[in-house]
Order: sequence, then structure tokens, then C-alpha cells
Amino acid sequence: MSGKRMAMAVMSLALAGAAAEVGRAQGQTGDQAAEARRMRVERQILPGLARLDLTEIQKAQIEAVMQAGRDGLTAAVDAARSAREALNNLMQAGPFDEASVRAACKKAAAAEEESAVLRAALRGKVRALLTPDQLAKADAARADGLRRGGVRARGRGAE
Repeated sequence: MSGKRMAMAVMSLALAGAAAEVGRAQGQTGDQAAEARRMRVERQILPGLARLDLTEIQKAQIEAVMQAGRDGLTAAVDAARSAREALNNLMQAGPFDEASVRAACKKAAAAEEESAVLRAALRGKVRALLTPDQLAKADAARADGLRRGGVRARGRGAE
């Protein structure tokens, strides 16, 4: 990884760690923060799902898919958060130790990778339950979000 890419990765991870600190500073308990993360993750799987005129059967199937993947995905998201926090703490602590920073970056990147793979797998399973018309609506909503410069336009959700 080039020096510039490493610096960008470190900065991104540090900012993500700072965002986690904001949640704690807002007085969220561990359970509240975990629930908020779970809800954000589920919205990332397929944003706008509620606007797709799902049948009751589809709703039940999608809930079953989400329930089956929830524990693994929540654990992966929590592991990624913990790895980002560890990196952030390392960057704020004592004398600079390049090997430690690199190791923490690799651990954070691996945790983010696992989280992205699980999100993509769940998204694929959910999309497989949709009709062609619903898929077209979902794709149009995503494209609209990209045009408006939402989070996905900044590189999160290209899975």
C-alpha cells in the first residue's frame, strides 16, 4: 500500500473512531448504541425497502434472511468498530510505532472487509426475493441517492 493510501486509510479509520465516540458522548448505553448500529446496517442492506410494495410473504422472507444474518453481521460490525477504536487509540498514544500502526490498520481493514462481505451477501439474498419491478425501483432509488451525494456516493455501499 502506498504511503498516500495508507495515510488516507488511517485518516478514514480515525474519523470512524471519532464518530463512535460521538455516540458515546451523546449518552447512549451499549445496548442503545448496538441497536442503532444494527438499524443502520439493516438500512444499508437495501435502502428504501419499505417503498417497494412488498407482499406479506416477501416481508416475512426478508425478515427471515435478516434474522439469520443479524448475529454474524452485528458481530462483524462490532469487530470493525473495535478495530477502528484500537487503531485510533494507538495513534493517540505514546511514541510512534510504525509496525504497531500497520498491524492495527491491517486488522481494521480485515474487519471492515468481513463486514462488507456479510452485508453484500445479505443484500444478494434480499435482492433474490424481489420481483424485476421491485429491483428496478430499488436500483433507481440507489441511483437517486448517488446523484444527491448521499453516503453511498462517498464510497460506502459499493458492494
